[in-house]
Amino acid sequence: MAFAIKAEIHDLDVEDFSFPAQKTMYGGKHVAAGDIIFLFASENEGGHGLFARGIVTCAQPIAKKQIVLRQTPRVSISVRRTALTQTPLEQSAFRRERVFALSLCLDASLRLLVTASNRKTL
Repeated sequence: MAFAIKAEIHDLDVEDFSFPAQKTMYGGKHVAAGDIIFLFASENEGGHGLFARGIVTCAQPIAKKQIVLRQTPRVSISVRRTALTQTPLEQSAFRRERVFALSLCLDASLRLLVTASNRKTL
């Protein structure tokens, strides 16, 4: 399974990363050793977005505190970098691609609807 992590990362050239007690979302609490993970250097912390892909080498869930009723699951992971991007991909690049991909999907959906409606009238 593939996951993504966005964190404050200063040295992008390091091969091994450690992320202690990271908040998870979208099933991130199920991350396990051997999973693929995409590394994002947080733009809010001065990073430049997606910069690498890696393999999770160790994953340990953090126990919830009994006092807190609602809390985000946390997990500590270690990652070995397996590939670097040629240039970091910032969030604005993803937005442009997402709009383009959405327009392609809408175009294809409209063609299917038109084709389906033409078949019904024939």
